[in-house]
Amino acid sequence: ALHAAAAWDDPDFRSDIAPPALILGLLEQPECRAAKLLEQRGISEAAVLAFRPGLERRGEPESLEKRVFLSRGVEDGLRTALEMLDENPRTCQIATEHILLGLATANDTT
Repeated sequence: ALHAAAAWDDPDFRSDIAPPALILGLLEQPECRAAKLLEQRGISEAAVLAFRPGLERRGEPESLEKRVFLSRGVEDGLRTALEMLDENPRTCQIATEHILLGLATANDTT
């Protein structure tokens, strides 16, 4: 999902991967739980682009090494997802639904 998110340019974030781009990255993984949850709630690529009209797909995703910066909102969301792992010892890796929940509960949505 992060790799797919890196393919989206947001003029407000320049080289950062921001929450709307990460949502689009999750939607590009149709088999993941986060994409299914988003689609059940009517959130599609078109809806995200209508909400954030400046987003543009630049073609193939860049390697994440070229876009290592995450916006504060994405960092907060990922930190929250990691904290969920600590709270649930049966889970051994971050799943897409953890990332989605982390984004939803982050204090900063930028």
